[in-house]
Amino acid sequence: MRTARLPQISPVHMRAANLQVHEKIRDSIAGGQFEPGDTLSTRQFAEFLGVSQMPVREAFHRLVAEGALENRPNRTIGLPIIEQREFEELSEIRYNLEGLAAEKAATLMSGDELAALERLTYKIEHGGPWGTTEYLPLNREFHFGIYRASRSDSLIRLIAQIWLRVGPLLNWSSRQAENVVHSAKFHRQALAAIAARDGAAARKAIVDDLKEAADLVVVQLAARQRGR
Repeated sequence: MRTARLPQISPVHMRAANLQVHEKIRDSIAGGQFEPGDTLSTRQFAEFLGVSQMPVREAFHRLVAEGALENRPNRTIGLPIIEQREFEELSEIRYNLEGLAAEKAATLMSGDELAALERLTYKIEHGGPWGTTEYLPLNREFHFGIYRASRSDSLIRLIAQIWLRVGPLLNWSSRQAENVVHSAKFHRQALAAIAARDGAAARKAIVDDLKEAADLVVVQLAARQRGR
């Protein structure tokens, strides 16, 4: 297992360090800034965030409880490697939850929210070429910009929990230039559907986007299982 390089996250300055540290590490995992199997270092995170190691350890323990990290026999903490069957199950759940959120957003998103997503999409399309560490946070920002417009806190929490599990696997799919290009196409389709207030088309665009990325991940997982 390799020791992960730290993601592009800003230091912690405010007093509620424990909550901030947990949130920043959680977001970086869900955002695909690490790979499955990576080992995380409390010392490196503490230095990078400008805090002691205690809030980092507490954040790691919370993330173990949430299923995002795992304790290992050698007393290290890292990201689990999800097996293909579990990933396929999580993907099926994603299609339903995220498709529903997109469908609801199509009728509830404001003009300002839609304009912000248009600007973000333009940035993704014209600001590259993106590496994994730059593209994935923008991709996540786009998706959750849609999901927040569903106005369903419960739905958003469920989606965020699943992204925490599958985020590291998205690191693999984002390395495929073809997937990034196709993803931008699906993003445009989703925005057009939302602008037309067409919930069914918005759902389809988001689900198609998720499925293309999932297909690439399944290929990687199958190859890993054959290698073992």
